Amino acid sequence: MEISMNVYYLCIGLLAALSLLLGALVTVGRGKYEVLVGHSFDPDNTLHKWVRAHANTAEYAPLLMVLIYLVSLG
Repeated sequence: MEISMNVYYLCIGLLAALSLLLGALVTVGRGKYEVLVGHSFDPDNTLHKWVRAHANTAEYAPLLMVLIYLVSLG
């Protein structure tokens, strides 16, 4: 069963959109909680959770995008 190339590109686009949306969420959160630089290291802090989610996405999404693209070539 062959998967259309559009599905691969859709997945890559969704990963990029996730990273952008999390970045926007962190920006809004910094304004809401009045934190210009850094964040609390308390794991229950909402801004901490948003910053970590964005950082993890920024770290792993590009690798996943490349891997998805390489699989789409095969």
